[in-house]
Amino acid sequence: MFTLAVLTGVVAVLATAAAMQRLAAAAANNRVDSQRAEIAAESGLQSALSVLAIQSPTATSQNDPWYTLGDYGQDKFLTADGSFRMQVLDAASLVNLNGATQTQLQNLPLTQQQIDSLLDWEQTGATARADGAKDSYYNGLQNPYNTSEAALHSVDELLLIANFTPATLFTVQQGVNGNSLPEISLGNVSYQPVLYDLATVDSTIPTTSTLQDVNQASLTQLTALLGFQNSSLAQSIYTQGQLTRYTSLGNLFTRVQMSLTNAAIVLNTLTVNTTTAPTGAGTGGTGGTGGTGGTGGAAGRTTPAATTIQQPKINVNTANEAVLQTVPGITSDIAQGFVSRQANTGFTSLGQITQVPGMSMAVLRQCADSFTINSQAFIVRIIGTAGSISVPLEAVITLSNNTATVSKIYHPPFNNMISHWHWDNQSTNDVDLRTAG
Repeated sequence: MFTLAVLTGVVAVLATAAAMQRLAAAAANNRVDSQRAEIAAESGLQSALSVLAIQSPTATSQNDPWYTLGDYGQDKFLTADGSFRMQVLDAASLVNLNGATQTQLQNLPLTQQQIDSLLDWEQTGATARADGAKDSYYNGLQNPYNTSEAALHSVDELLLIANFTPATLFTVQQGVNGNSLPEISLGNVSYQPVLYDLATVDSTIPTTSTLQDVNQASLTQLTALLGFQNSSLAQSIYTQGQLTRYTSLGNLFTRVQMSLTNAAIVLNTLTVNTTTAPTGAGTGGTGGTGGTGGTGGAAGRTTPAATTIQQPKINVNTANEAVLQTVPGITSDIAQGFVSRQANTGFTSLGQITQVPGMSMAVLRQCADSFTINSQAFIVRIIGTAGSISVPLEAVITLSNNTATVSKIYHPPFNNMISHWHWDNQSTNDVDLRTAG
């Protein structure tokens, strides 16, 4: 009996050791697969870089190669280390939360409390808005931190802000104005958009422009740009500008009467260089639970950079109907007119927005400063897979001087981002990169 008991104990120990060894081996395999999945995801990023390296510096549209790269996550690219699926988005097709106007924010699925809290988070000052929150609120949390008083680094940073929760970003909400946003179509999928589908913090616009700053133009320059047949219009623009500098194109269209045809010429030749000091460049330190604002936090501040930036704009060639309708003056019918043109010829000049059905000078005065036909920033979404492990990756690629550069790279908040990116669970087409020459 004693011998049997000893043997039973030895068998139990050996079984436990074998189980632990299997677990250790599985963990080691998972670590290796995680590394291989990360490498596969980085291969997808390199693919995006190579395509965006040849992107036109003058116009960004749905007819460009980047737009169909990965077929909205439907393609699975096979590599030596695993596989990856990917999608590229024009950051300018989304509303930039760091530069959106009050009206745009109200047209997003946000409450007034969330709008006030967001603006209080980004902007300097110790006094909170009526429905917002400043340091006095965040310092009273169990794990206190300060407001950033800087531009958001990612959309996920919203979870640090009072009145924001994961549901705010990832479930259908109703905004301040109570309007329901139209469905978005992505490939063969249509869905009701949530804030995560509409917002970014990464869009930018070209730092150089061939357009003439109307506030710096002489009467001779204006006449040459607008055409001698429009000399009276050039005279009116010049005279009004001498009285008071123009603050925006909308301001110009309000002060100087003209037809839509002439407005198109203005949009194609003139600009108003209005630069604004950035709200800041970053946050510092780490914190704890942010109450209704989520987890994590910034315990310090980074001094805003002493440079200036232009307010980001929305690309009429790539923005969906829901994003377009956040712009003041853009109704559902006008937004549909924009979308109808996108998949065909697109907009090759900004002045062509005057041709969209429903566009008028009254509407143009509200929206002229919100649009562009170009972009310098692209969001790349990738899922790398090896074995049973998948790793999501998101990066921002910016264009400058005909060079594509990764300016930001991070892992999204969830391991399974397929549903949040609205991809099909299974890919529909394999692309074997292992045999590529």
